[in-house]
Amino acid sequence: MEVNDSTHYELYYYNSRGLAEPIRFLLSYGGASFDDIRTPVTCFSPITPLPEEWRASSLFGQVPILKFDNKQLTQSLAITRYLARKYKLVGKDDFEAAKCDELADGIKEFFLLWTPFYFEEDEDEKKKLAENTFLIAKQRYLTTFNSVVEANDGVHLVGNAITWPDIYLAEYLDHIARITGLDLVSEYSGLEALLKNVLSNPRIKDWLERRPNTPY
Repeated sequence: MEVNDSTHYELYYYNSRGLAEPIRFLLSYGGASFDDIRTPVTCFSPITPLPEEWRASSLFGQVPILKFDNKQLTQSLAITRYLARKYKLVGKDDFEAAKCDELADGIKEFFLLWTPFYFEEDEDEKKKLAENTFLIAKQRYLTTFNSVVEANDGVHLVGNAITWPDIYLAEYLDHIARITGLDLVSEYSGLEALLKNVLSNPRIKDWLERRPNTPY
């Protein structure tokens, strides 16, 4: 069932995909209008200065920040879970909701595994890091995620309809493939199907076509 979120949002983040892009995917999926407010800085290192008014307004002095209806949320997973509940992307019962959380925690670990790659400046070392990280990711995460999809319905991580970890994982698979040039999913039929299902959503597809082109 198509969601139509009438709330208008302001999303604050660096000029990058990073931790904010799954939120942008979800807002797009929900049909929400949002101001995508970015710093002029591409890098999203914790040591990169943020505008002081952003830092002062954030609970922990960090981004992303989501503002709406005179309310504010920070922390990427808190924002993502809020939108997932609003858009009914948390499964059909409490157990499926918990499975969504379980998988999402693993997906964030998978994403953070690539952190050294982001900040390595030597191109030869960067290539080695990508290859070595890919080997670890395959053993620790990709094989597991694929097994979950294949043991389920061959397309989704939880239940027989799209849930937020599907969107969360698809964005990071797409993101990491773009920045590394690696083919992350061709060995995994379940992940290929999941990725295709999410990226073919008309609203997410529209966002992909019009979003700013950034290296990360």
